[in-house]
Amino acid sequence: MNERCDRLIAEIETCFREGIVLSDDNCHFIRSTFSDPTPSELVSVINDPSNPDRDSLMELIFSPDEALQMRIETLLSGDAFTEKDETDLAACLAAKEPAATIFISGYKRPVSLKMPAACAHMFISRLRVTKTIDRRIGDAIDGHLAETVRQKIKVRIRNSKFNDGRNCIDFLSMFFRSAREGDPAFPASLDFLLLFFEEMTCDSSIGHELFKRQRYYKEKIQEALRYEEQLKKSNMETMMMQGRRNQCINIVDLQEKIDIINYLQNITRAVHEWADKP
Repeated sequence: MNERCDRLIAEIETCFREGIVLSDDNCHFIRSTFSDPTPSELVSVINDPSNPDRDSLMELIFSPDEALQMRIETLLSGDAFTEKDETDLAACLAAKEPAATIFISGYKRPVSLKMPAACAHMFISRLRVTKTIDRRIGDAIDGHLAETVRQKIKVRIRNSKFNDGRNCIDFLSMFFRSAREGDPAFPASLDFLLLFFEEMTCDSSIGHELFKRQRYYKEKIQEALRYEEQLKKSNMETMMMQGRRNQCINIVDLQEKIDIINYLQNITRAVHEWADKP
């Protein structure tokens, strides 16, 4: 392996030694699936290759979390790792089977586990080491966001699956340049935007697609309000017999999305003005 791959493996091993803190959801899965096992019982499950739940448990434990990804993001910046690098990294990790200190809520002491060789490829693939974050997006993050959040946001972008066409890159760059310290609209807007980009085609007009999405949400809210008015004049059974069913539309959630789109539409205009400058 090259020196860059060696540094990444070394940092992963350091993270494993310092400890992996499982999320509350993962801890709940372990307790519910394995009947609230003691640490020794959990280790027995992991050491039993005949247990049908062993592989899924190991993948859950050794799936890279956000904290680990933030630690290694600096090593991933710049030129992307090649596919050969990814293969070499997985092979190296499989050969080493590094030990990890696992912290599970409710356990007085952490559990020490070795990463099975079979988990190495999955672990490296989920780091998305071959993905490159566009330089303009990286510069906008580094130049306009607080140092405490930069790595976290880069990890979010690395994990996202949107088609990074020029329109998306331009928009994200302007989005980060427009961000203000402590803006309460920023986190939810970023969540919405990354998912929105995954769902749209790379050559679509972002402004047009936002307008269509906003109109759809407004129509759904009106539909929910009409249903509520009808429900006041009739009962649930009658309306179901008439084929008018409650579609469980969350008005509050849709209104929040509309507010986010209003926020983003201002940036859309800024993108066009910026693009038109000589």
